[in-house]
Amino acid sequence: ILARMKLESRTRRELWLSDMSGKKPLPWLEEVFKQVNNGQHPEFSLPKRIDVLVPQRILSEEFLNIRLVDTKGIDGTAEREDLETHFYDPNAVVVLCSAFNEAPSPSVQQLLTRAKDGGIHDLDSKAAVLVLPRPDEALAVKDDSGEPAETVEDGYELKGEQAKMQLAMNGIDHAAVEFFNAREDAPNRLSCFLLGMVHGLRDKHRERLEVVINGAAALVQNFEQEQASAVQQQAAHHLMAWLDTNSELGITPNTLGRVLLSAISNAHPSSVRASVNRQGEWPNLDYAHQLAYGARLMAFGAVGGKLSGFKEVCQTALNNPDLAEASPLIEQALRIFEAGTNELLRESQVFGRTVSTLDLKPDTLLWARCESEWGQGPGYRDRVHQHHKAWFDADQRNIKGRAQSLVERQWRAILERVSSVLQVD
Repeated sequence: ILARMKLESRTRRELWLSDMSGKKPLPWLEEVFKQVNNGQHPEFSLPKRIDVLVPQRILSEEFLNIRLVDTKGIDGTAEREDLETHFYDPNAVVVLCSAFNEAPSPSVQQLLTRAKDGGIHDLDSKAAVLVLPRPDEALAVKDDSGEPAETVEDGYELKGEQAKMQLAMNGIDHAAVEFFNAREDAPNRLSCFLLGMVHGLRDKHRERLEVVINGAAALVQNFEQEQASAVQQQAAHHLMAWLDTNSELGITPNTLGRVLLSAISNAHPSSVRASVNRQGEWPNLDYAHQLAYGARLMAFGAVGGKLSGFKEVCQTALNNPDLAEASPLIEQALRIFEAGTNELLRESQVFGRTVSTLDLKPDTLLWARCESEWGQGPGYRDRVHQHHKAWFDADQRNIKGRAQSLVERQWRAILERVSSVLQVD
């Protein structure tokens, strides 16, 4: 088999369309991409990633430099780093595709729910569900009276309402839902939707930047005004009182390991074995990714409620006409609080990865015990789960204490930064 694969000749890494070839670009690209992606090109090995560079603007957008990332399809678990990492990129629009009849699919619901639970608060502007109907599926949708849709657009509308209702049941409100039938719908339907999402996210960033600039200018302008200073002090004392009352956190460090244990229980036994044989490094059961998400979930469970509470206090103060001159100060304090919370969540994710790399992976005894369970009869996955649960319960490396210390240290840093801004005396 190895001889027939001829790996020694599959060493090429890039291919460009020559101006002298006389071939049309898009048909050439389609043919070459298919060959490389399927391992049928004699000069290329099976790729982990393919970068496609084109000379024109993507989506025909003249003023935007856009990069499209097409991830590997979800044929197993959706809890993969290559999928979920895009939720944490502030400049990425995440478009999750779903078949028509199951829209939103369980995988889409799972990804959006995990993002929400992990503290991604702007899903309405950065995430969308793209439903891909086959011909005639839209016309088969029935309304509340049992009558089928009269037109394709009616079918899209009915299915869209059902999809949004399902998402709302999972606590995901205002997520965009779009439909595109590649056989029948005009291509600009999809391109306009994608560009709308991109421009919407850019507008959000622009609005935040304008608030920062205007707030800074207002603070400078009001710095020497006695009346404004008095109002700022009043607002500052109000916010400081909230900070003093909420200085302590309730942390549940067990969440960090619980996410990985749940992933092991839900994974296919072959994926569990593949990951165990590679000390936790397998795409469909990636220990580092699961521990990073578990650490983020633990941190957001501790500070998410505090963030919501501080936002509510700030919004109440902003709605108070007597504190109008203190609005720039209040907005700045809230921005620092939000930025600090995001940093805390990122640091927690790094800590989770560190647990995988420096604590779990070097434990050869754990891996030997898990590897020995293969071939011992039914229940392999459960036995591996029990070995890992015992490892986390023993906590010989004080992972829970280190996780708690990290969150508490970052929380104190947030309080100190906000307090320093509110010291207007």
